[in-house]
Amino acid sequence: MRLKEFMQPGGKVDYQKDWNKISMNEKVQFIKGFLGKKGYTPPQIGAIVGNLLQENDTLVTSRENKTSRALGIAQWLGPRKKALMSTGNPYNIVTQLEYLDKELRGNDHWTNNI
Repeated sequence: MRLKEFMQPGGKVDYQKDWNKISMNEKVQFIKGFLGKKGYTPPQIGAIVGNLLQENDTLVTSRENKTSRALGIAQWLGPRKKALMSTGNPYNIVTQLEYLDKELRGNDHWTNNI
């Protein structure tokens, strides 16, 4: 499925329904565009996308590690997973990207040195 076919009339996208139907390249391009609109630089975007692909090589938002129970594109675990799950739509790609952006810009102990 091409990205333009993925777009619904009026520019609305049903990410929860169709995210897993688009190609990996289209997923990566969407994530890169999302991060670019958030103000990340190309090297930062490359590092983030590379890390996401190491965490979840399918970028499937509902992917859960069978051993650790880590979830999503960034394989959130523990209190971070709990916070993601409280967002109301944790399996939506935009929700997960917004949550990732919030974490990267936050004051949590693990992001203090970024």
